[in-house]
Amino acid sequence: MVLWHSKEKSLVVEIVRTETDRPLFSPEDRLGAVHVIPTAWFLRTLPLVGRRAFLVYLFLRSHDRGSSITEPVTLRDIARVAGIRSSFGLWRELRRLERARIVTPSGKYGRFVVTDPPLLTRFQRRYLALLASGSIPITWRGRALVILALLIPAAFILWLLSLFHRW
Repeated sequence: MVLWHSKEKSLVVEIVRTETDRPLFSPEDRLGAVHVIPTAWFLRTLPLVGRRAFLVYLFLRSHDRGSSITEPVTLRDIARVAGIRSSFGLWRELRRLERARIVTPSGKYGRFVVTDPPLLTRFQRRYLALLASGSIPITWRGRALVILALLIPAAFILWLLSLFHRW
């Protein structure tokens, strides 16, 4: 079990061992094999793909049994577990996972192969370092506010300069 604590503007990850491995989802979700997920995936993959896409990945991973035959997972099952209300939202999360090369299409429409996250690129390592240092806000709303805080004064200065240029 992984516990997240916030102490003085820093995130502390604490790993707690449980006596038995527990599946990722509840019994009514038709469990697959139990998978042990490395905690490094939470630190490096979760910020890159987002919480909801990572939840979809964990759901698909929990229903993956390797080479044995499993019953197919429907989009409705994924949407129910991840709390996604629209088919467009689910499509968007699956495309995020595809772009991150965590889920790849298997050739037939609607079939995916679940893979381990690939090694990070230099840009991704730099991005995660900036997130960890607090230089970049974690949420998209925070990033939008920072951009607005930079653009509004610049637009005001340009407007003033255009007024002076007219004289």
